[in-house]
Parts: sequence; structure tokens; C-alpha cells
Amino acid sequence: MDVWRTAGDVEESKSKMKVYEFGKEHGKTFAMFQCTAEPGWVFKPSAEAMAQDHHVLLFIADGHDEMGTAFVSVEKYASDAAAYLREKGILHLDGLYGVSMGGATAIRFLAAEKISVDKAIIDGGITPYPYPKWICRLIALWDWLTISLATKNYSIMKVAMPPERWTPKGEDPEAHYRKIFDFEKHHFSSKTIYNVF
Repeated sequence: MDVWRTAGDVEESKSKMKVYEFGKEHGKTFAMFQCTAEPGWVFKPSAEAMAQDHHVLLFIADGHDEMGTAFVSVEKYASDAAAYLREKGILHLDGLYGVSMGGATAIRFLAAEKISVDKAIIDGGITPYPYPKWICRLIALWDWLTISLATKNYSIMKVAMPPERWTPKGEDPEAHYRKIFDFEKHHFSSKTIYNVF
């Protein structure tokens, strides 16, 4: 079930990527890439704030929606977003934002796609580790295990990511985390979590 369809126009590109658009009436464009282990609706307040004077495109990564897909790679996330923009005739962005995995996607988008961007905000963009491959595999295994446990066990999720720290101001921490946990439990596959790392 799409928990916030009425918040913005949702569209799918030929690649079936889910995209929420806000403020279509504005000329300035702003694209957003989400982080891993968060449903797209967590970014709704930020998208709505930017939509006061921008046409905002919030790209939802495969495996982070209700569509039953699995996340493949940052490269695919960036190229699918660029393909969607081209389908819509958008060949220039006034702004681009990405956090964590979304930051890595924004970096890839800037490096590989031929869509001009005036300003980019990279919030903790992850990049490949500069360690031997076997160490990277151990780190990936650890990350996969911890995220897998946190998305399937509510108590572990609360210990790993304390609600008091991460709940938006004005929201009930217990209700906010329960909503995220219920989404993750039913929509994040082991394959998605593994491919993220």
C-alpha cells in the first residue's frame, strides 16, 4: 500500500522506478536520492519544503518501495533516475541531494550522467572502501547482518538506531519507529540489503 500517494504525484518510468514529484508548477528542479534502510515517505517533509519553490523529484530506490523489486546497484539507481529525467525532458537540475547511499548515487550521477547540475548536496555519500577485497567482503557481511537483524527485530532496531535521536521533531518516537519497522519487515529483502553493501 502506498502510504502517501496523495502527498505528491507518483509516477513510474519505463524502468519501473518509483518517483514522487512535488511542486510541478515551478521552473527550478531539485532531485533527491534516499538512503538505504528507510522508506521513501521519510523524505516527504523535506520534499514538501523544497517544493515551495522547486519542482522536486524524489527517486525511490529499487527494493525500498512496495513494488517487490530488489536493489541492484548505485549505478543502476543513478542511470534509472537519469533515464526518467530524460523521459520527462529534464536535462538540467538546479539542485541535487543524496544522503548515505543516496549520496553515493548523487556522486555517480554527477560523474556518469550527462545532465547538468548547478548545486549538489552530498550528505555522507558512501564510496568504496580502499581496503583489500577480502576485508571489504567482511565489512559488507557485517553490514548485511546488522541491517538484516535490525529490519527484522524491533528491539535490535531500537538499540542500533535510538528513536529519541532519529525521530523527527513533533512525532511520537514509538509510532514513527513502528511504522518504519513494519515497512522494512515486509519490503526489504536480504538481496536488497546485500546489494546495498
